[in-house]
Amino acid sequence: MRKQRQKFGREPRYLIDKSFAPLCIRSDTIAIAADWHIPFYDRNFAAEFIITCEDQGIRELIIPGDLWDCDNYSKFVHLGWRDCFRAEIDEVRSVMVELIEHFDKIYLCRGNHEKRWIDGNFGMMGMRELFALLELPPRSYTVTLDDHMYLESNGKEWLIAHPRSFRQTPCSVARVLANKYLTNVCTAHGHQWEQGISTGGHFDVMDAGGMFDPYALEYLRQTNTYPAVQGGFYLIIDGKAEGYRNDGPKHKIGGRKK
Repeated sequence: MRKQRQKFGREPRYLIDKSFAPLCIRSDTIAIAADWHIPFYDRNFAAEFIITCEDQGIRELIIPGDLWDCDNYSKFVHLGWRDCFRAEIDEVRSVMVELIEHFDKIYLCRGNHEKRWIDGNFGMMGMRELFALLELPPRSYTVTLDDHMYLESNGKEWLIAHPRSFRQTPCSVARVLANKYLTNVCTAHGHQWEQGISTGGHFDVMDAGGMFDPYALEYLRQTNTYPAVQGGFYLIIDGKAEGYRNDGPKHKIGGRKK
């Protein structure tokens, strides 16, 4: 500690800077698939997602938060999925193994559901420790404790984020972030799927949708005023975003947008 203080001083900021280091990704061809909420994900839609990426030659993947549901660490209603966190670990591992088979690089940031586990362990362990539970080769994926990542694709810059906020109006959070950070924005967390432009018309904005199964998420089965959800994912090809929507019970991809 004395050596650290001699180098950095007594200011604890260096500890924070070391823990938080958002990923900066450069790729002209990459997929964005958010909010899996494993084990409460749509298995058929996930299979269609992988097929689509193979058809398009996509070998890199961004998962902007909430890959895990961490239901056993929830402060709210527990769905009690097989009654133990070990079962959830096994399910996440099986999905990650399949993704690693199809993608050369996988990038993940923290969502509010991974934060359940981090908070449940009093902040003493983070994303690396959580994913270490999968016992997979660490070189097969890259994680960050931040709730966002940066993407540069064909000279176009994106903020890919899992913000704390969500709103009823699609893309409204993404528009606020685009105006604040002056960049193109793709947001997860809201479980909406939509594309648009920023208020000033200078930036592209997107709601990331998600790979979740809306019929399996407990809070979506209640009568509430949450935004209407829509699953989906995006492919970024040469800086341009192509959106694919989950059409629901038929589990077919539709509503493609460019």
